[in-house]
Amino acid sequence: MHNQPTLKLQELLYRVRPTATRPIFQIELPIADAEKLLLTCLKLEVESRGRKFIYDEPTKQNVRNVARWLTSEKKKNGLLLYGEVGTGKTIMVRAIGSLIRAMYSNARSSENRYLSVVSAIDLSKIYNPDKEAVSDRNDQFIRYKTAQWLAIDDLGTEPLVKKSFGNELTPISDLLFHRYDHQLMTIITTNDNDKTIAEKYDVRIADRFNEMFNRVSYIGQSYRKN
Repeated sequence: MHNQPTLKLQELLYRVRPTATRPIFQIELPIADAEKLLLTCLKLEVESRGRKFIYDEPTKQNVRNVARWLTSEKKKNGLLLYGEVGTGKTIMVRAIGSLIRAMYSNARSSENRYLSVVSAIDLSKIYNPDKEAVSDRNDQFIRYKTAQWLAIDDLGTEPLVKKSFGNELTPISDLLFHRYDHQLMTIITTNDNDKTIAEKYDVRIADRFNEMFNRVSYIGQSYRKN
């Protein structure tokens, strides 16, 4: 039997202390001000694409829900925007990005903070499973995987599996698991619901979604028809 030093209870308790959690992302504005700023960003994003901005009740509710998430202290560190095609989920992500730039860009600093935005299809394309390859794409995928703030657009439209030397790889799932483990702020848009997400991915991803994301259900008419 090995002679081991006796550890005091206090030291053992110290060793099993929980790991530090990351601060929850939060915009430091009153919710009314955040709504006004987000609405302005959203209107500019819509009009910059030659479309008519429609400030109807569903849009008003969407802006209010997103602003509430942006400013809340008690929330999950991710936001899931889901609903029918063309109802403004992607435009809202761009508006959130504009709001973050307005809040955190600093001409006097080289450490400007911003929301990285990428489509799920592009994420899948840039992933290169060949570790021997010298590829800027691998570096780019890692940058998205580890980004402080990331938005993934149109989750569920990408190929779910990539093959490499007979192996089936799941880059998007791996990225989401990484961001879950490291408590990184993540925004997702999707046309899928909880059932189809569980069917396309696996139950582990569906369970993580429940822990990671507050949800905003998008309703209303399509901007693409205007």
